[in-house]
Amino acid sequence: MLHDIGMVKVPVEILRAPRSLTSQEFERVKLHTTLGYRIMTENKEFGYLAAHAALEHHERVHPHEAIRYLGASAGRFDQRLVRRLALRMASYPNGTFV
Repeated sequence: MLHDIGMVKVPVEILRAPRSLTSQEFERVKLHTTLGYRIMTENKEFGYLAAHAALEHHERVHPHEAIRYLGASAGRFDQRLVRRLALRMASYPNGTFV
């Protein structure tokens, strides 16, 4: 329910703009995930999972695509850790249509 709580830190003029946003305004709106995470981690009444839901609610990377990316970036990531991560990830996470 609080995934967009960071929007309280975005100026109302941007949120209610009757036109397309400028690139700077759009970048400001995109910060709402990070701002929401900060709000929730600074307030101990919210849990870890709720804070991460606010931070990551616009992420669109499928698990198999993320593993493929990490594996293809051999020079940037420790491949032993990538393999360990891949073994622990669900092949078909909840909500996946098979």
